[in-house]
Amino acid sequence: MFLDPENKKIIPTNIAEMLIPRSLAFWIMDDGQQVKRGGVTLCTDSFKSEEVGILRNALNSKFNLITSIHNKKGNNDSNYERIYINKSSLEDIKPLLKEHMHESMLYKINENQIETTDSTSTSTSTESDKLSRIMGVISDIDSDIGDF
Repeated sequence: MFLDPENKKIIPTNIAEMLIPRSLAFWIMDDGQQVKRGGVTLCTDSFKSEEVGILRNALNSKFNLITSIHNKKGNNDSNYERIYINKSSLEDIKPLLKEHMHESMLYKINENQIETTDSTSTSTSTESDKLSRIMGVISDIDSDIGDF
C-alpha cells in the first residue's frame, strides 16, 4: 500500500512498473467483484479520479486490458469510480491470474470452484464453509501482500 504524508492511500504514477500478474490476482481477490455477465470490477472507491485513470492506464499498458469506468453513488451522495475489466480482456488474462489465486476466489473471475467428491455424489461446500475459507485466505493475503 502507498500512503501520502497524511496516511491516505495514493497511487504512484509509476504503478505500471510494479504490477505483475500475481499482484493483479491479489488485487482481484481482495477488491475484485464478480460480474455475472463476464468481466470483473475493481473497487477503487477511495481513490481520486486521476488515480483511477493512472490505474486504468497501467492495466492497459502492462496487460493490454480493456477497461471502463462504472460510476457509483455512495451513502452520503458522494460519487466514486470503479474499474471494470471487460469480459474478453479477463478471458485473455485468466490463465495468468488463476495460478496465483486461491481456489475459493476463482468465482470472482467467473471460474468454477473445484468440487469435492464423495463416493455417492459430487457436491460443493456449504456457504459457511466457503466463507470460512475466504476469510482465511483474506487473512493470509493481508499478511503477505505488502505493496503491489
